[in-house]
Amino acid sequence: KEASSLLRAALNGTNQTHPYAQHLLIHSTEMSNAEAETAVSVAAQLLKNMAGLQDQHLQHMTSHTFLRTGFYHQAVEGNKQAVNSDAAYLHHGLVPYGPGHNSAFLVCSAMWGGERANAYKYANVMQQIFKEAPGRRDGPDGSMAWSYPMLVAVRFGDWDQVQQLDALPPGSFD
Repeated sequence: KEASSLLRAALNGTNQTHPYAQHLLIHSTEMSNAEAETAVSVAAQLLKNMAGLQDQHLQHMTSHTFLRTGFYHQAVEGNKQAVNSDAAYLHHGLVPYGPGHNSAFLVCSAMWGGERANAYKYANVMQQIFKEAPGRRDGPDGSMAWSYPMLVAVRFGDWDQVQQLDALPPGSFD
């Protein structure tokens, strides 16, 4: 509570716009349902502030709040920004922070929110991330991430695709 109070004071002193204070407030309230209402407004402001920037972690962190409070579409949108930022890093041969995690959160948010097309699209994006770097440490790791397209098929009742998508990942994911 003390950390959250200090972060709120920092936000009050910056017209609610300090991105690092917003980010840390999201982290500090993740396990508190009592502070969820405040966290939702902070996450919405952070997502707005980070739009168009290459700051994938801050873009993604908004979804931690949105997912746990039932704002699934906003969680999808925050992670779309993060995944697009990740793609820019990867395109230039750089390794961003948590591209698999960002994609996994996007897929889960899309599944919970009933967004079939986004769930399938980003499950495939996640597979591609791990296919290009199977040993990358990320959460989830490549072996778990490989099953996400099948999980999407199960979630949406696309039974004809489940067996086809239940395939071993290529390469080594240790």
